[in-house]
Amino acid sequence: MPCFGTCPVYEVSVFSDGVIVFNGEAHTKLKGIYRLPNDSDLFQRILRLLDDSDFQTFRDNYGWTPEGEESPCKEEWTDHPSTMLTMQYANSNKTVYHYHGCKGFEREDELEAIENSLFELIGLQSYVNP
Repeated sequence: MPCFGTCPVYEVSVFSDGVIVFNGEAHTKLKGIYRLPNDSDLFQRILRLLDDSDFQTFRDNYGWTPEGEESPCKEEWTDHPSTMLTMQYANSNKTVYHYHGCKGFEREDELEAIENSLFELIGLQSYVNP
């Protein structure tokens, strides 16, 4: 979900065969769907990163919660971007939604480190920063 400003809006998919697909929707250098240069080792590096960080043990949602449910956020700031990480395993999916206005939750630094590492591993700085 985009912020109200100029936050980049994009989706990237990395496949086990090294194919990388980038979809720039708004405020990115590339607009539209592009196949980025293949990286045959990238998928395995991502798996190692997610396994080493116990990705499966993160909550599914670090953001706005329905009324009556306890929020993981100690503070909630408005108009921030979101990140959604989805890992599709052989017979299951794990998705972690992170609204960046959700502050002070357990393992916040770890989740942000994973997001930053993935951004760098995939090389998105060349495609996202306008």
